[in-house]
Amino acid sequence: MIEVTTVTLQLINGDANGIKRCQIAGSSLLTVVIPRDLIAKAKTLKDIPPRGVYYLLEGNRGRLRRVYAGQTTQGISRLDAHNSKKDWWDTAVMFLAPDHEFSLDVVSGLEAKMIGYVKQHGSYEVDNGNVPTPYVNPYNESFIEQLHNDILFRMSFLGFDLDAVGDVFDVDVH
Repeated sequence: MIEVTTVTLQLINGDANGIKRCQIAGSSLLTVVIPRDLIAKAKTLKDIPPRGVYYLLEGNRGRLRRVYAGQTTQGISRLDAHNSKKDWWDTAVMFLAPDHEFSLDVVSGLEAKMIGYVKQHGSYEVDNGNVPTPYVNPYNESFIEQLHNDILFRMSFLGFDLDAVGDVFDVDVH
């Protein structure tokens, strides 16, 4: 049997380096990739859920230098605060779902899992301090694990390797 995953990738305004929307068939989780200079344009997109988690990334051609993981109940508008307070990032990757599917318990647990993961993997700086330890309803633990695996798959599909090892900094050799 061949297992198939159907991914829909939409390039907003047909720009491969611009805003991207990504969905997987059978999942209500929406991934939105937002270059920092296109936050205002991204906030005009219709039907974007407000609740979820996200990464702020600094990198070059998918090679990560610095990562921050966070959560939001404000959707894309959450990036406004980071735009004014964190000057290092160039891309946000958001994972959003309708409120009824992403309880605050799930969002907090998922954020903690994401922070723990980036602190343990890869060769990049992590901008988060400590790994939070929110209370997670035990009935949500496997759901959070599934969501995290889905997010890792999507990050890989989009060309952001959270498991990069070795020297990830570009070296200019002349």
